[in-house]
Amino acid sequence: MESHYMEWPSWFSRALEMYRGLAGVFRGLSHVYSCGMGGSGAASDYLAELLWYTGSSVRLTVVKDLAPREKPSSEYGLVLSSYSGNTVETLACGERLAKQASSILAVTSGGRLLELARSRGWSIAEVPQGLLPRVSFPWMLGALISSFSEELNLNLEALSSRTSRIDVAEARSKAGVVAEFLYDHRIATIASCGPTTPLAVRLKNELAENSKMPSRLEVYPESSHNDIVALETARGLYGGVFLTPSSGECMAVMRAASQIYAEYGVPYLELVVGVDGGVEDLAIEYLYWTIVAGLSSVELARRRGLDPASTRPIERYKRIVSI
Repeated sequence: MESHYMEWPSWFSRALEMYRGLAGVFRGLSHVYSCGMGGSGAASDYLAELLWYTGSSVRLTVVKDLAPREKPSSEYGLVLSSYSGNTVETLACGERLAKQASSILAVTSGGRLLELARSRGWSIAEVPQGLLPRVSFPWMLGALISSFSEELNLNLEALSSRTSRIDVAEARSKAGVVAEFLYDHRIATIASCGPTTPLAVRLKNELAENSKMPSRLEVYPESSHNDIVALETARGLYGGVFLTPSSGECMAVMRAASQIYAEYGVPYLELVVGVDGGVEDLAIEYLYWTIVAGLSSVELARRRGLDPASTRPIERYKRIVSI
């Protein structure tokens, strides 16, 4: 798996080129739903934040459920992301929303979703087969960013060029620091604020799937009104990984929270995520730190003698569930 994560910059650059023809698929729409679960749906979290970051008028509602928890607007687009193409929750969400959708994009490597997309004339971003869903992230993200490049006011060629300059050796080194820190703890707390929250969710999930490590998520400033009180009994129980934005109010919020961690003797590791540039800069930061998250979780699994690829409880759930 480590070798796959190291290839992500190349994969992302290739994805931007492969799917550039999807630009404008949601042109003229102000609301788009995006249905996807687990690793297949992760890229939508990043896209939603990128759209907010640029001040886009397009609202992306990310649905990680059988259906949205709201009545659909009168005119909307729909993204269905399932690496296998057979994710039952995503297919169910699609069945509920596809009939009224003005434009539909399927992001998948095959399965039932690809069959539906072809038979119904939907737009398709067909991603390479043979990967674990969570490892397919750069293909999924590249497909979504390409599809929304107009809404993001983003130059795909410029972004692709910058992707080639990501230092994967540096990312591996930082991943080693994260793995070493987490090795001393049974539980991880992942703390975020604003634009770093998609990264925090991703790191939590990578630790669960690859490292089999329980994690808890603290999203600030909300967590400063509840979760932070658990520090009173947390010493020796968990360590925190702070994904701190490089500037702005969220940086001040995170620094205040980390100070309280220190006062209670709960160890933490701070990772500073750059949020000072434009949308291209943030997209590169997202890809870089997601590589760090993947590599650190695989390294932690290796240190603990675990197989990062194995996800037996997920497979068991899929055999039991009936929807």
